[in-house]
Amino acid sequence: WLSLAGCLQDNQALKPGRPQPIPRLCRFKPFDSTVLCLQCDQRKLVMGMAGREINVHDIRTGRLVCRLEGHKGSVQCLQFDDHKIVSGSWDTTCIVWDVVHFNAVKTLYGHADCVSCLQFDADRLVTGSYDKSLRIWSALTWDCITVIGGAHKDIITCLRFNDSIIASGSHDKTVKLWSLAGRCVATLAHEAALTALQLSHLLLISASSGGTLHLWSLHSNSALMQWKVDAKAWLHSLAVTGSRIFGGGSDSVIHEWDITTGMCTRALTGHSRALTCVWAGHQKLVSAAEDHTVCVWHSKSSAMKDEETHDSDLDLDLTDIPIRVITQHA
Repeated sequence: WLSLAGCLQDNQALKPGRPQPIPRLCRFKPFDSTVLCLQCDQRKLVMGMAGREINVHDIRTGRLVCRLEGHKGSVQCLQFDDHKIVSGSWDTTCIVWDVVHFNAVKTLYGHADCVSCLQFDADRLVTGSYDKSLRIWSALTWDCITVIGGAHKDIITCLRFNDSIIASGSHDKTVKLWSLAGRCVATLAHEAALTALQLSHLLLISASSGGTLHLWSLHSNSALMQWKVDAKAWLHSLAVTGSRIFGGGSDSVIHEWDITTGMCTRALTGHSRALTCVWAGHQKLVSAAEDHTVCVWHSKSSAMKDEETHDSDLDLDLTDIPIRVITQHA
C-alpha cells in the first residue's frame, strides 16, 4: 500500500459493506480474560491479556506453548521479532522477553501511567503512555534516549513510526508527527479521540472513537479520504496488508476496505462483542474481542505463496471461514 497514493481521489465516497455471516464459525470462550493485543508469525501467536499474562500459542494447532508472567497490570501492547518480545502494561512498565527461552531480560521504567502503545525496530523502541508522554529507547542497550513530555494534552492511545517520522494519537483529538529527535513537525486535527494508527512512508491511516477513518498524505499532511463506519460504532484497531485495510471496533464486525478504490468490500462477522484488536500478515487475519475469543482467518491462496513474502505485498482473499478458533489448553 506504499505506492497507492496516486490512485486516490479527493472526497471519494465509500459504500457500506454488508455483514456476511459465517455459518460454521464457532464462538468459544476459552480464555479467562480478554485478549488486548496480539501478533503472529508462521508458527506462533503471541497475545497480551487483561489478566496480566502473555500467552504464546502454536498457531497451527492452538496449543499453549508458554505463559509469560511478570506484569502487575493488564498487557496493553506488544511486539515480537525472532529474538525478543517487548510488552507494555497498565503497571507503567515495559518488559523485554527472550523469545527463545521465554524469560524476562529487562524491565523498562520511566512512564508514570499505563504504557498503551509501542513499536520497535533494529535501532529504537518508542513507547506512548497515559501520562501524555512519548519515550524513545535504544533497542541495543534499552536506555531511554529521548523523553517527549507533554506530547499531547490527553492520554496517548496509539503510535507508529517509520525511518523518519513518529506518529502519535491521543484522546485530545489530534495526531502529532514527530522527528526521530523528538521535534513536533505537524499536527493533524480530528473530530474525536484517536484510537488506532497505521503508517507507511507515504500514507497515514487514523481511526477515531467517532467511527471515522482518515487517510492522510505524509507529503502534504493533508487528508486524501475520510469515511464513517457507523454513527454508533467506533474503531479500536487497524491492520493493513496489501491493498486492504481491516478495522475492528465496537460493533463486533471486522470491516474491510480496498484502499485503491476506497470501497468497503466486506464486513466479516464472527465475534459477539466489541473487537479489541486485529492483526494482518503472513496470509492471515487475526482478531480478538471482548467475548474472549480469538479467530484466525486464512487466505485462500496462502498455500501457494512463499513463507517469506513480505506483508506489504500480500492481498488477502478472506472468502474462507476462519481456519480455527484458538483454544486454551491446560
